[in-house]
Amino acid sequence: MTSPDRGASNVEDAFAEALGHIRNATDRLLGDDDQSTSTLLLGLSCLDLQAMFGDVWPACVANEGTPSESLACAEATLGEVLDHVPLAVWAALRSLREQVGDGHR
Repeated sequence: MTSPDRGASNVEDAFAEALGHIRNATDRLLGDDDQSTSTLLLGLSCLDLQAMFGDVWPACVANEGTPSESLACAEATLGEVLDHVPLAVWAALRSLREQVGDGHR
């Protein structure tokens, strides 16, 4: 739930940060040296999710985690502004995070 004093710029910042984390997950999935069909499909799903953010500019966040960790960070960030997150974006992120699971480096 969003705190009452969270302004529009903080919502925009949360979307930008979440998109940065999703881009990191995409990079890891599509740039994996041990590429499988499953990994490629998950990477493409990440690209679809990125497209749902429209004209949001992604924040530059450190790309140090696994795809699963990056998606978890995106989910936590959007969870702070959940009232402003379109249901389609939230559902796609949750579904993708479950599909990626802990199995991807």
